[in-house]
Amino acid sequence: PRAGLPPGEYQLQVVAVRSDTLAELGTVALGKFVQSAPARAQAVSAAPLAKFADARLELRALEFSRNAAAPGEPVRVDLLWRAAGLLPEQLGVRLALIGPGAQRAAEWRVPLGALYPAPRWQPNNLVRDAHAITLPAELAAGEYQWEIAIDPALPAVAQNYRTAQLFTVLKLERQFAAPAMQTRLQAQLDGRVLLAGFTVQPGAQSAAAPLDVRLVWQCVAALPQHYRVFVHLLNAQGQLVAQSDAEPAGWTRPTTGWLPGEFVVDAHQLQLPAALAAGSYTLQAGLYDAASGQRLSGSSNPAGVVLLQAVQVAAP
Repeated sequence: PRAGLPPGEYQLQVVAVRSDTLAELGTVALGKFVQSAPARAQAVSAAPLAKFADARLELRALEFSRNAAAPGEPVRVDLLWRAAGLLPEQLGVRLALIGPGAQRAAEWRVPLGALYPAPRWQPNNLVRDAHAITLPAELAAGEYQWEIAIDPALPAVAQNYRTAQLFTVLKLERQFAAPAMQTRLQAQLDGRVLLAGFTVQPGAQSAAAPLDVRLVWQCVAALPQHYRVFVHLLNAQGQLVAQSDAEPAGWTRPTTGWLPGEFVVDAHQLQLPAALAAGSYTLQAGLYDAASGQRLSGSSNPAGVVLLQAVQVAAP
């Protein structure tokens, strides 16, 4: 295991992700691992990156999952701490992005020792402290420094630590005018987003062929969490015959990065089964929370499903 892994039981997994968006493509479980006790620093020779809490806490290493990301995208932060003494309760970590002119552009507060609380740390313990944060939707593109501090600020050798390597916030091409669409809907979901309309490739479809669907979303209010889009094709019995499930725009425009008033074009492709019978099918779409499976509902679609149109599949 990595140095500083907190005590506990862990599931070992291999996760395949897209290299550009870090979207998960699949997971394979390998088994369980138990870390019975916190690691202890064997020989501390190199100087720490920073000291906090009256020199009782040392930041020994710092890693980020990516060096560039767009607003709304997640970033994983790995902090490796060494306890040089006993620590008080209720200490937190303050992460910040510092822009030009030393302006604090974004800030997050997370607990110190999310999996293994800091008051339990003993002198010379090494503890790895991992956190997942999301870049704010309104964050401006540009170059930033990461800043690490302890909150509340206690007497410290260093009040904060700033990275030398810059972090890039990528520029998004946003659209605030309605794009072209075949059918306009204005279907409201949870008062925070509209399915403004959609476009489906015209004519009868063929079995074993892809069905292209383009949705147009409009953000009404900030969306604080990642939602996924589902596009389902159902037969006359309500059974699912083809689907697409993904974060919007091929995982490149997470809902946490949408701004009120913005339109997001979201293309999906459903692969029709080769044995699909000729007939009429129903196309529907919506948004759901991947963690809970709960769909965003609206006044006209309480089940969280927006009916799009009938799709005709021709006989071979």
